[in-house]
Amino acid sequence: MPGLRRAAVENRRFLRRVVRLLAAEAGISQFLDIGVGLPTQGAVHEVAREVNPTRASSMRTMIRSSSRMARLCSRSAT
Repeated sequence: MPGLRRAAVENRRFLRRVVRLLAAEAGISQFLDIGVGLPTQGAVHEVAREVNPTRASSMRTMIRSSSRMARLCSRSAT
């Protein structure tokens, strides 16, 4: 597909701009990034951490807590 690489690069640039804007100007500190899980530089949590390091570190705690809760819920369902 011609232009696929460029589209992917532009998509990531747009995502980074939006996260920076929302984190810096709107004060949003929690983002839900549902993607394919491919490792990339400039992931949502990394960009948010650049803008506001203290809030981004609390987001990591929230992610760990939610992962633990999901594991507990899946165990109790069986």
